[in-house]
Amino acid sequence: MKKISVLGITAFTTVLLTSCYYDNFKELNPESALSGSSNCDTIAAISYSAQILPIITEKCISCHGAGGSSPELSDHSTISSAINLLGSVRWDSGISPMPKSSTTKIPDCDIAKIRLWTAQGKPNN
Repeated sequence: MKKISVLGITAFTTVLLTSCYYDNFKELNPESALSGSSNCDTIAAISYSAQILPIITEKCISCHGAGGSSPELSDHSTISSAINLLGSVRWDSGISPMPKSSTTKIPDCDIAKIRLWTAQGKPNN
């Protein structure tokens, strides 16, 4: 009888603990968006010149270029010091969403690249 009780309790505990586990894979691993598209390669390290600068040039520089809206995003120094860059493109609560005049975010792939670059210390490579 004791053997059945121990097995029953162990099985119940295992089911209980594993059934309560929930994580959103995309929230925990935003870099997974990099492999979700044929135009978005998964890479180990993000290059400022190859991945980040083209995103800024295409999506941001028309408003945030030299002499434009603040913050200026014209070179590595100004881009890497833009405190709310990641929050703005992700449209985080409490941060002004960018691009400002758009009703849609920049692509998830671009957001994932900016997040990875930020996580890697915003290297100037």
